[in-house]
Amino acid sequence: MRKRLHPENPITKHMFRSFIHMWCLYGAITSLSLLKAETIQYPSDPGVIDVTKAPYFADNTGATDVTAILQQAIYDHVDTRKIIYFPNGTYKVSDTLKWVNSSGNWKAFLMLQGQSRAGTIIRLADNTPSFGGSNPAKAVIMTGSRDNQNPPGGGNEAFMNTIRNMTLHTGSGNTQAIAVDYQVSNQGAIKNVTIKSGDGAGVCGIALTRGWPGPGLVKNVSIEGFDYGIKLGHADYSMTFEHLTLKNQNLYGIYCDANTIHVRKLTSTNTVPAIRMLVGGSHLTLLDSTLTTGGPASTSAAIMLQGIAYVRNTSVSGYATALDSENSNNRDVAMDGNPTMIDEYFAFDPNKAFSSTPSTALNLPVEETPTYVDGPISEWANAADYGAISGGSVDATVAIQNALNSGKATVYIPKGTYKITGTLTVPATVRHLLSANGVLSPEGSAFDNAASPTPLLRFTGSTTQPLIVEQIWTSSTYAVGLIIAEQATTRPLVFQHCALITRKGRYGYHNTVPGGKVFFEDVATMRIRLNGNQKLWARQLNPESINDAVINEYPHMENFGGTWWSLGVKIEGHATIMETRDGGTSEIMGGFWRMLANVSSRPMFKNDNSRMAVTYRTSYADFTTHVSETRGATTNTLLRSQVKTYGNGSNVTMYLGYE
Repeated sequence: MRKRLHPENPITKHMFRSFIHMWCLYGAITSLSLLKAETIQYPSDPGVIDVTKAPYFADNTGATDVTAILQQAIYDHVDTRKIIYFPNGTYKVSDTLKWVNSSGNWKAFLMLQGQSRAGTIIRLADNTPSFGGSNPAKAVIMTGSRDNQNPPGGGNEAFMNTIRNMTLHTGSGNTQAIAVDYQVSNQGAIKNVTIKSGDGAGVCGIALTRGWPGPGLVKNVSIEGFDYGIKLGHADYSMTFEHLTLKNQNLYGIYCDANTIHVRKLTSTNTVPAIRMLVGGSHLTLLDSTLTTGGPASTSAAIMLQGIAYVRNTSVSGYATALDSENSNNRDVAMDGNPTMIDEYFAFDPNKAFSSTPSTALNLPVEETPTYVDGPISEWANAADYGAISGGSVDATVAIQNALNSGKATVYIPKGTYKITGTLTVPATVRHLLSANGVLSPEGSAFDNAASPTPLLRFTGSTTQPLIVEQIWTSSTYAVGLIIAEQATTRPLVFQHCALITRKGRYGYHNTVPGGKVFFEDVATMRIRLNGNQKLWARQLNPESINDAVINEYPHMENFGGTWWSLGVKIEGHATIMETRDGGTSEIMGGFWRMLANVSSRPMFKNDNSRMAVTYRTSYADFTTHVSETRGATTNTLLRSQVKTYGNGSNVTMYLGYE
């Protein structure tokens, strides 16, 4: 029998006190270590605005209301792609921080960056009158779109709006509080953020209810309390969620009215429904998730579904029903144990071009996006120290290349526009190519030959260590012979929070060396091509050209022999969405296509003796032919008339094409 120490014994009392002391010390050291590991810092850069320094001098002790100071910083820098930086501390607020300029006009292109998730806290004062009582719901942070549509700040030009590495606390006694009323378009994220209500009350953690939310990414976010963890409205566009934790909501974890959402690694601990999808046009993709009551029995369903859903590898426990289907197909999922595993669920039967195709998705393995922790800033190579001058008039090619060749692991490009006249080669020594949303502007004859395109960025080296490319922008109007990124190495390559776009050009990304890996996370770009046995994983990918001639000529995504997995893809245009050939494998878990016009001249997907599995929704207009699939010498089609339609678009649980 195991002997138990009694806490009232003097000897054991001393032992307990010593143990508690050591445990607390260990906890404090561990917490400091975690804060240190997570610490986000930038070199001195006019594009990074530290709110605790001149001219703002915001108090970060929580003793003083800094609403006016923080709002002034937003007035001064919204619509500039600048970063408003919050060192660790508590920032007390009592009113909404709005994405508007000093004239009151809604704008975008702004980023709020905390030093660390646990250490940087924006906190709403307890019992703030305008956030309680019978007042309308009110946000602590409210991002916006540039086109000032009604409701205020709504619209589809909410580019780059980003909130990262901080805690948003709505205090106690603020029953009408919304932590973030989030508007985002094409590229932008809420990432590494904790959202919490002090007393569990409040309307919503993240609201995405103005027209038109998305596409955007919410990743590594936890929300505790509120009536709704996340509330979405409006049919367009779509949102991607990964590593999302929802806890102790009062009504619903996720409440989605008409929108398209792509969710992976959701952990919901609630006695209320984890997910509620309204109207037949809503579309849910849910993967690798856990929906639990945390022990207490619930009379609710874990998922309440009126629209379309594809659910895979999701555990449900504590609920009366795993999935309550309210659509015309009425496919419920009962609890057959506790927990119950939903291995694979289709709201409607998959669509196929060949009847012999199996009725299960490809279920490709998913790799997490690699990360990298920077060393001290003193060990970085700052391109400005190597002579790079922003402004767009001075050629910065040699200076930035010298920084890349410095041997330093982190290479930093300050905020600004940099004229580039030749290929920048990124060697194996670079682990993190980071910018404060600086712009690389390719110019000159090197990028003018459409028949022989030239890469702006070429990635090389034989190392197996991942390379992270973060917060890089590109801009070009006339470079018809441009490839933005060329992977000439098998080392893992990550693009995150980037806008790799151009009005002309050939590719946003392609690889010339097969056998490598590439990751995209919260990236807007143009056409992407995989060559050979290349592997791709993407979260919140927006690969669309903004030049009609290019849109018409080429598919947005090309997989020529590789393996492609995406969570959340949005495309606007009227070209073929994706072509898979040469034995490639493509699985898109959640796509949203907004057609500019009905398309009858080309198929939505081309599948040539390859494998595809795609769940998606179209809006505004549609393709006449959804799929042209070839097996051997036989080509079959899948037409719009054969899939489930909703309004002017289609809502497809899954297209499957493979043997």
